[in-house]
Amino acid sequence: MQTTMQSKPTRVPIPLSEKERKQLKGMAAKEIRSESAMARIIYLAGLKQLSEKK
Repeated sequence: MQTTMQSKPTRVPIPLSEKERKQLKGMAAKEIRSESAMARIIYLAGLKQLSEKK
């Protein structure tokens, strides 16, 4: 059996306006996720989109 060492995730604060925060909360609630989990999903989707442009 092979084990892998994964690094502990690092928290990165993201400044959001009140409107953006409300939007994030609504999206998270619809998908029954935490706000931080929803923010990560949005970040990863944006990262994928940006990398595909290159």
